[in-house]
Order: sequence, then structure tokens, then C-alpha cells
Amino acid sequence: MQAAGASVCAFVPSGSRAGARWFCAWTHPRDERRAHLALSQQGFDAYLPLRMDPRTKSIGSLFPGYLFIRFDADRDAWGAIRSTSGVGGLVCSVAGRPSPLPDAVVGDFISRTSARGVVDDPGPDPAPDRVTPIPSGTSVLLASGAMVGLTGICQWSDAKRVRLLLEILGRTVPMTVPRAAVDAV
Repeated sequence: MQAAGASVCAFVPSGSRAGARWFCAWTHPRDERRAHLALSQQGFDAYLPLRMDPRTKSIGSLFPGYLFIRFDADRDAWGAIRSTSGVGGLVCSVAGRPSPLPDAVVGDFISRTSARGVVDDPGPDPAPDRVTPIPSGTSVLLASGAMVGLTGICQWSDAKRVRLLLEILGRTVPMTVPRAAVDAV
């Protein structure tokens, strides 16, 4: 079972519970964390997989509106789950009994979950590419792209781009290319 003071999204198994299976519960809109905490405080094994949005770097539910609960449907008082704060109900079969999930499915998510509760976590702030800028005035060789093999002079560069001057048909032409496409000569 999960300790009441544990992180809201970390999964702490209660140990071996014969007959316990994973089930899916649906939550009220944007109430996954509240439902997770309330279920954990009631003694259920609850797991809320999270994901990091690569664009905004915000952390949210991997499956918005759902979380996983582990219990024995034959022995545990699972009827209380439906009245838990934030929980809308359990995903049930036609007969009205909760539908168990394969243990391997939830186990795979748990094995890929970081201490922050994020599945396939890239870390708190993924490190930017460690590419050294090319000093202005350095001669560079285009190593890829349509102009591969041409040399030019670097005007400026940063971790992602290089602005260079190429001599093409007797004219100096400025060009911006990805940093990975050039090598200092």
C-alpha cells in the first residue's frame, strides 16, 4: 500500500497480495492527482503514470482522466472506490464487475517510471546539445546537405546554427545551416 505522505504520483507497492489485479478507474476532469492521493490514503495500490510535454516541459497525466488501482475484486471492498474524491468509477465489463488489466501492461509502465512519476522521464531539464560554437572568421567545410564539400567562412554560430559566407559563382552568398552540417577546417 502507499504511504499517506508519499509523493502524489510515485508508486509504492504494498507487497505480495494474492489475487490482487490491476484495474482502471476513470476520474473527474483534471482530478487524477486528487483521486490518486485519496485512493492511496484508503490503502489501495494506486498508480498514476505521468508524462512530460516536450514542448512546454509541463508534467501531466499520461492517460488524462484515468489511473490504475490494484486490488482483489473478490476480497477487497472495491465499492468504496466509486465514492472516492476525484474518482468517477471503475472501467467495468458488461456484467458490472471491474475489468482486470494484464499485470504486464501496468508493470511495464511502472518499470519505466522515474522517481517523479514520469514514464520515460527525460529528466528535470534535458541538457542542451553540448556543441561548441565556431569562432567568427573560421574556415568551415559543409559536411552534409546540398552544398556538401564546399568551404566557407563562419560569420557567427550558436549551439544549433551557423551563419557562413560561401563563394558561389564569383559572389559571396550568406547561408545559415544546422551546426551539425559543418566542420571547422
